[in-house]
Amino acid sequence: MGGLTKLTPITKTAFLIGTLSLCGIPPFACFWSKDLILNDSWLYSPIFAILAYFTAGLTAFYMFRIYLLVFEGYFNVHFQNLNGKKKNSLYSISLWGKERKQKVKKR
Repeated sequence: MGGLTKLTPITKTAFLIGTLSLCGIPPFACFWSKDLILNDSWLYSPIFAILAYFTAGLTAFYMFRIYLLVFEGYFNVHFQNLNGKKKNSLYSISLWGKERKQKVKKR
């Protein structure tokens, strides 16, 4: 996926605003609640605060990753395998063993 900026510019702008808000950038709404939660968690327990800061950092990371993968970059339209069947035998190995092809008997 990627390069959907030309196809969906309004969605890109809305997703960017939502991403910035969820990441806790100051002019947006989530900054004020996230700021209070992180400050109060530090007063409650430093270990809990470190975990909360780490979680907030991971949230910012994956939200920007999703934004960059979907809206920026190259538009990938050349799919090799559209029918969902895997040609490589390693793909057919699952937790239950190797997938076997079922033969259909014609009557």
